[in-house]
This record gives sequence, C-alpha cells and structure tokens, in this order.
Amino acid sequence: GSPFQEVEANLYKAFELKRRKGHKVSNKWIRIEALRQFKSLQDDSKLPPDLQFKASYGWCRRFMNRRGIKYRKRKSGKSKSANEHIPKFEEFLARLRFQILPPRDPGQNCHPIWGRFPPELRYNMDQVPCPFVVNQDTTFTDEGDEDVHIRAPSDSLRKRQFTLHCVLNAGVGEKAHAWVELVCNGTGTRISRAEKNAWN
Repeated sequence: GSPFQEVEANLYKAFELKRRKGHKVSNKWIRIEALRQFKSLQDDSKLPPDLQFKASYGWCRRFMNRRGIKYRKRKSGKSKSANEHIPKFEEFLARLRFQILPPRDPGQNCHPIWGRFPPELRYNMDQVPCPFVVNQDTTFTDEGDEDVHIRAPSDSLRKRQFTLHCVLNAGVGEKAHAWVELVCNGTGTRISRAEKNAWN
C-alpha cells in the first residue's frame, strides 16, 4: 500500500476532532496538518527518513475526494428571511413619507423630473461590517454534515465590531457630496482622552 496511508489516517482523525469542536477547516490547515503528521511519523521512525512528501494541492484534492470531504457554507442562524422583513420595511417607508418628511408647500416650485427632491438631496448609504474574526462562513467538512457549525472564539467576535458607513448623494459637480464614517459598538467610555484628542 501507499506509505502515506498512516499520514492520511492520522490527518483524518485530526480533521474529525477539529470539526467535532466546531472549528473551521481550510485547505491550508489540511496541508499543514498533513506535513505535521508526516514529520511526526518520520521522527518516530515509522517512515523512511529519505521519503519526501510535499502535501501538494493535487494530493490535498485527492485526499478530500477519498474521504468525502466537501467545502460547505456555515448555516445561517437568522430567524427570519429577507422577505419576512418586507412589511416592516414598507411600514418604515410609509412613516418616513407621511410623518417625518415635511409636507409639500403648495407654492413650491418643483423640478419636472425630480419633484421637490433634486439629486443633491437624494442620499444613499451603505454599511460594510468589519468583524474581528475573518472568513468564518465556510469550511471543509464531511459530506454528510447537515449542520455545518463553525465555532469562533466568541460569538460576539463574528458580529461586526466596527461598521463602515459610506454616504453619498446623486449630485453632480460642486453639488456632489459624500463622506465615510467608522462606527464602533459601545459608548466609548473606555477610550482615553489622549486617544480621542488624536483623532482627526
């Protein structure tokens, strides 16, 4: 048989243990762990000292095929789908239109296309989450794994710790306006005054 059978057997045991703990498994982890298992067997004189093993991408792909390991996405933990939020969104738009925005002045001159809100008064905002834990949504796992769980050091670390707010209007030329804000969780009470004074 192949001299690497024991390497693969030990590697798969380490893989199963990691997934049972809910930890993410990457292609890089599989290759590094394979090399570690190979070196351990050589140190124990279970493999010839002159035997070479590179844990190449091709070998890694074949190993995963042999063991039925698939690349899967973490199951969503959200309780509601996007469509279930539509009524709440429509309610917000109605409140914005009829309760928050001032009523139209009958004598106000309106643009034939844009009405009373020209492009420079029409703003869009997008949010970019900036979590402390990066790429915790996909992992290699067993083909039959129906509940793909990936454990983070803390669930709160998977959530956004900072949010980048990008705001811009539809104005052209001198009427164009945009800015970016970095918003963090908390009230900032633990930030020193010296750090606050150093901010731009």
